[in-house]
Amino acid sequence: MIKTSSIVDYTKENSTKPVFTYNHQPVEEYYRGAIVGGDIFTGNTDFKNTVIFGDHVSGELFLLNITNQSVLISPFAYVPGGISSIKIFDEIKNTVIVSTMSGDIHIIEILK
Repeated sequence: MIKTSSIVDYTKENSTKPVFTYNHQPVEEYYRGAIVGGDIFTGNTDFKNTVIFGDHVSGELFLLNITNQSVLISPFAYVPGGISSIKIFDEIKNTVIVSTMSGDIHIIEILK
């Protein structure tokens, strides 16, 4: 027999808190739903050590600097159609390729 309390205690003692969380309903009638992406800028960029991810529901893009924990959120980009993947495109400085559930592909330059 497994004791529920021991499972809960084990989970609490052996879990790591997320590096970043965000409000899924920052204002009334505005929803965020799922984090997509997680690619890290390392090469041809002004955003070294920064993770880029998007929200599948809201279409927002987020930049999380893993060195100083600063976060940039849209309006630097908004992607309609349900973000399905994000890939850094090192061939063009500060650029990402974003695909959507609606079948579109966007090339987005992020301005500093």
